[in-house]
Amino acid sequence: MTPTPLSLQETFQTLAPFDRLPEAALQTLLQTAQPYKYRVGQPLLRREVLSQQVIVLLEGEARVLGQDPRSQQPVTLERLGRGQLVGAISLVRGLSCETVIASTEVLALTLPSYTFLQYLDEYPRFGQTIRDRIYRVEAFDLLSRHAKEQALDQRDLTAQAQRLCDESAIVTL
Repeated sequence: MTPTPLSLQETFQTLAPFDRLPEAALQTLLQTAQPYKYRVGQPLLRREVLSQQVIVLLEGEARVLGQDPRSQQPVTLERLGRGQLVGAISLVRGLSCETVIASTEVLALTLPSYTFLQYLDEYPRFGQTIRDRIYRVEAFDLLSRHAKEQALDQRDLTAQAQRLCDESAIVTL
């Protein structure tokens, strides 16, 4: 017996946070999406540029990079795989904060930012999943700035950033 491939919509219905969208909304969102392929080492996003799209990884791996304040060298903060979003946090915060590079060949689907932002407002459960969490790149940037300004011990900022993400929450007032 040979497995039959799932349709794009069936695939997205199983991926968080898209599993929180109604079927009709998901179908409309996917109609605006464009497939894109990234080569090994090619940047998906650069910190210097606010992206006009959200990227959903379908195949392959990418690395989220931060800049170590001691050496001014890039460090891998996390590895992303199938179903993970790139660019969403920059759009939500209105501040470009992500550098993401393909570790392997990546097949992705790009979603227009205006549609994605509209869906965050129209579908509260979907929006909360994106907005109400701290992303590792945010935590790393905050810790790096604080450590640099206060001349604090900067042992393993990557592990500290992960701990901050695990132990913190975002509260909207």
